Amino acid sequence: MKGYKRNLPLILCIFSFILFPNHSNAQSIAQIENIDFYSEDTKLVITYDIIKASTGEKFNVWVKIKAESGYNFKPISIYGDVGKWVTGGLNKKIYWDIETDGITLDEEISVEVFAQSEFEKPNLKEAEKQVLKKEAEFHRNVDIGAGFGLDYGGIMGIKIEYIPLNHLGVFGSAGFQLSGFGWQLGAIGYFIRKTNKKGFRPYGKFMYGANASIYVSGMEELNEIYLGPSFGVGMEIRFGGAKRSGINGDINFPIRSQQYKDDWDYVKNHPSLDVVSDPMPFTISIGYHVEF
Repeated sequence: MKGYKRNLPLILCIFSFILFPNHSNAQSIAQIENIDFYSEDTKLVITYDIIKASTGEKFNVWVKIKAESGYNFKPISIYGDVGKWVTGGLNKKIYWDIETDGITLDEEISVEVFAQSEFEKPNLKEAEKQVLKKEAEFHRNVDIGAGFGLDYGGIMGIKIEYIPLNHLGVFGSAGFQLSGFGWQLGAIGYFIRKTNKKGFRPYGKFMYGANASIYVSGMEELNEIYLGPSFGVGMEIRFGGAKRSGINGDINFPIRSQQYKDDWDYVKNHPSLDVVSDPMPFTISIGYHVEF
């Protein structure tokens, strides 16, 4: 049903096939084996083999997809080795473009694959069934978060990440600092690929942007934001079946500029200012994120 929407998927799919018994002069001995599936961008791909098919034998193949809640999907954007005149052989593939149909999935679904040989007349009695359970793995493309710390531009801000590969992301952030506007641009390398399968994903990162600032109330001439590179490590923690939203925690090690060090020394030695301590060599960021 087009427009049926749910959150991004964590899917347990049940694949089965039915070849109907003979009710004509010919009898098919074909079988479907090696049923499997995987995700490919926004598509769910079902794979199977038709073995022992006779020369020239063709099949009518169709699927039934049902959500755990009881809703029966009616895929529209489905293509590949499905429909009439499917020949026997290995590596058959059925593609369901979920995004084009306006559907996302966040619950367990069952998928039945039916095959009717042209040699046989329809009969609803089940001859044979094979069942496979497996978790589908879907790539995350975008991650949006809001939080506190260097990763979010300063005291607080937002962060947007694009993930071209499961193990690689690029991001930009912008936020508020007492001395003005802060920002970061960077790249993240994931030790565990960023998909719906894993709820805990450690990573390392490099970024460049506003990594130091000086703010003195009443002395605006001393206030400044300083740019420089920073390195860091972090952990994503995602919750729920779809593992779509959760918390990011980061430890960053900014490489502060010489200009900042000189200005900071000036502030520390200023006769009218009382500086208690130097800034720590690392910073901590924390934020809430949602993935798409």
